[in-house]
Amino acid sequence: MMNARPRIQSYCCPACGGFIGEAAPIDEVKKAISSPSRRCILDLLAADVGRHRTRLDMQSALSQLGRTARVLSPKNIHVQVCNLRKEIEPFGWTIANSTGAPFAAQYRLVPTEAGA
Repeated sequence: MMNARPRIQSYCCPACGGFIGEAAPIDEVKKAISSPSRRCILDLLAADVGRHRTRLDMQSALSQLGRTARVLSPKNIHVQVCNLRKEIEPFGWTIANSTGAPFAAQYRLVPTEAGA
């Protein structure tokens, strides 16, 4: 099995370069996501693992997919993120979130062992 891909990869913090955990390769996780909206959110978060992305970043990415205003609402984005979190947890990933000012919720993709 020389060409077998690794089942897990190590990931580092984008800010400090420190180890943040191990999880399944992102490409493998993306294959398991069937919803275009959730896949778009995952693509945004996976572009820079560990870096915070705002709800507005997600609204912008989803609007480029041609999503309706209903899909772009803050509540609906939160629901999509929660559903995505459930789909990626078996792969060793989670989406950590923090809230600041209204509409300024921040999300980041991290290996589960890094904590939420």
